[in-house]
Amino acid sequence: MSDEVVRIIFEPPGKDEPGFLRRNKQAMVFSVRLRELQNKNQREWTMKDTELFDDMIEFLLPYIKEPEDPEEARNMLWDASEEDFNKMFGAVQGLEEKTSEENPTEAPTG
Repeated sequence: MSDEVVRIIFEPPGKDEPGFLRRNKQAMVFSVRLRELQNKNQREWTMKDTELFDDMIEFLLPYIKEPEDPEEARNMLWDASEEDFNKMFGAVQGLEEKTSEENPTEAPTG
């Protein structure tokens, strides 16, 4: 397995881009669903609960500029750190300053 570092180029929407409330509503829905999941007893978790994570990845995917291949970008989002994931969500919500970020992620190869 290689420890090759691959970069994600993430470009969140700017303050003047349409859809601000729509993006924030969706992010809030994710927060509520995640909190509800965390409050559940693990024995109560269902396969439906795991869809939350797929939905969160799909929410961020349009803002990944590199890699250009959607499947590769999706896989890299799955491998992102908690800190990077939270920063990307904050940026999409307009809570972080808009900058093009490069997020290093170790790419599993082998």
